[in-house]
Amino acid sequence: MMRRAPHLQCAYAACALALLAPGTVASADLPKYLPQLQARVSGFDGFNLPTGSSFSSGTPDIDDQGIVAFRLIGVGLTGIGGMWVGANGSGSIVYQAPSADPVITDPGIAAGAVVFDQYTLPGSQGLRRYSILTGQTSVAIQPGGAIGVTYFGSPQVLDDGRIGFRATIGSSNYAHVIHSAGTSTVIVGTPAAQPGSPYSFLFTPSFNQAGHVASKVQRAAGGNEIRIFRIDGTSTLIASDAAAAPGSPYTGFDNSVALTSTGDVAFIASLGGGVRGVFLSNGTATSQIARTQAGQINEIEFFAPAASDTGLVAFRGRDGAGKRSIFVGDGTELVRVVGDGSPMPSDLGDAKVGRPDTSPVFGGNPRMNARGDLVFGCSIMPLGSSSGTWGSAVYVLRAQEPRRPADINGDGTVNGLDLTALLAAWGACPTAGDCAADVDGSGTVDGLDLTALLADWG
Repeated sequence: MMRRAPHLQCAYAACALALLAPGTVASADLPKYLPQLQARVSGFDGFNLPTGSSFSSGTPDIDDQGIVAFRLIGVGLTGIGGMWVGANGSGSIVYQAPSADPVITDPGIAAGAVVFDQYTLPGSQGLRRYSILTGQTSVAIQPGGAIGVTYFGSPQVLDDGRIGFRATIGSSNYAHVIHSAGTSTVIVGTPAAQPGSPYSFLFTPSFNQAGHVASKVQRAAGGNEIRIFRIDGTSTLIASDAAAAPGSPYTGFDNSVALTSTGDVAFIASLGGGVRGVFLSNGTATSQIARTQAGQINEIEFFAPAASDTGLVAFRGRDGAGKRSIFVGDGTELVRVVGDGSPMPSDLGDAKVGRPDTSPVFGGNPRMNARGDLVFGCSIMPLGSSSGTWGSAVYVLRAQEPRRPADINGDGTVNGLDLTALLAAWGACPTAGDCAADVDGSGTVDGLDLTALLADWG
């Protein structure tokens, strides 16, 4: 017999529809991740790569459409660098250097373009731009120019085609630069690049779609800061270390940060006493994503964090058992999404992240796109084996939208259909743990579930 609470239905529905603003989005759990192999290679075989290729120390990048790019230290057994581009488990080498002499840097990818520097010890041979549409690679920016660029560091391409990078000028001067329509503009630099600058050194930059750049900077007056800089000359202080601002909880910062298009900066800081933490801040509000704590996170490694526009932060570390891992958190939850021993799919069968020795299982930094998809490189071996190796692999963890408990019928929207289903199931659940309308998991469909459903309406 169906049980109803008609008076509660009218009262709660009337209140909720009056109070909830259109488009209100309730907070959600961290996404579930679906692993997908992009490429793999060993000394014996390969998947989407020639046998003997090497990319183990590189950092792959992923754009908002899920397209991946990563550099190869050697294509096959040639020792010549190259660039790989692909998505959804397929892809190929799209560029190969003319010889073994030049080095190819880690890429930046967005809006159908991949950018990377190609250089020898004397300097850059020009920042390259590969077009996914045409399949052609060309020199987008020549070295030298009005700024006198020697090397193009950490290049990133924006959705509107602009290119951001850290320019090395001469041998010891730096500037964070935006290049557009043939013109390079210094956003912030050391004094030789920007006279009067208070900064003696600039670390690795992170650009967002607005063309803003976040970076750790060393002050000539002493100490370090993390700031967001804009092309109009303004900046926002995100954090200062204790040498720059006595009383700061931060004793130091790692060299790389991640800037989102929502204006948040993810950074890793030392807190004294051997404690380290991962933080997300816009300069006004700061969330602690994680901190080292014996038995939970034993180490936060010195690799760049990644961040999404949805408020997720990814970083490398060691879990409570000492296993190397990649974690994702949002300031409320923290999840080990993959680590040493994690089962993974592969072209050879069931695999796991791992090596037959104690060497690190991950290579480079994790990277994340705006929606939270995660890309990384790792070593893999047969699942269930303690010996043998299947080489190095690049994986994407696709962020799956978490199911909203109030979305009873699973159609992606909380609406009248879910309300009808909840009222139809009113009362004790027939089977504990198997009652879709029991939004709060109490074992009974009641007013608390109705309140939760109406609060998540839309």
